[in-house]
Parts: sequence; C-alpha cells; structure tokens
Amino acid sequence: MDMTSDAIQTFLVKQHPYDTLPQDRLSEIADTVERVDYAAHDQIYSAGEMLDGLYVVASGHVEIREDGGSLLSRLGPGNSFGERGLMRDGRALTSAQAVEPATLYLVPAETFQTLLEEPGFRRFYRRSRPAE
Repeated sequence: MDMTSDAIQTFLVKQHPYDTLPQDRLSEIADTVERVDYAAHDQIYSAGEMLDGLYVVASGHVEIREDGGSLLSRLGPGNSFGERGLMRDGRALTSAQAVEPATLYLVPAETFQTLLEEPGFRRFYRRSRPAE
C-alpha cells in the first residue's frame, strides 16, 4: 500500500459506513480510491454529466445545487455525494462545486457498485434516497 492509499484508508476507517468493513476489504477499497484536489469555486461536476464515482469530502466544503441552481446542501469532511446518480443511470442529478480549496476522495463507480453488495452500504446509501 502506498502512502496515499494509507492516508485514504486512515480517513475512511473513521467514516460510516466504511467503518463496518473488515480491514482487508477496506485496504482493497482504499487502493482503488483517488485523491482529487479542487481550488475554491472549481466545478466538480454538472447535472447530466456521467459521474466518475462517489465523492467523499476529506477537507474543505462543497455545495450541491439543483439543476436550476438552488442550493440543496453544503457538505464538509466525512460527507459523500454523487450516490443518487450512481444508483440510477450513472449521470449526476445535481451539480457540485468546491466552496473553498477542497480535497476529495473519489471512489470509482465500479468500486461503489461492489460496495452496494455489502448490506451496511446498501442500507446507508438507500436510507435517505427520495422516492423517484
């Protein structure tokens, strides 16, 4: 494991639902995750774009906006986003923009799909999903 995946694993083990994974599975996941840095006001993705994966905020803050521009939420360290689009057709339902310099961990779409096979993950990511 390189230093980056070690740092990712150290962060994820403190976040739910990653904290429910066995250590070897978490290590496997961390090896697939990419660290991505954004400057203040950088667009992470726009509504309708294909998502690269699930984003987990490591530092900084991100605003999630509806297609029309209305603010839905402001997310900070430990929060994740992009799951709704990934669980549908892989396209973003919202837009995401860094409010300030932000470091995000990108869980690749394929990895996220395998994580949904874990009961704890499935429950966690489906719990707040609005009826569609």
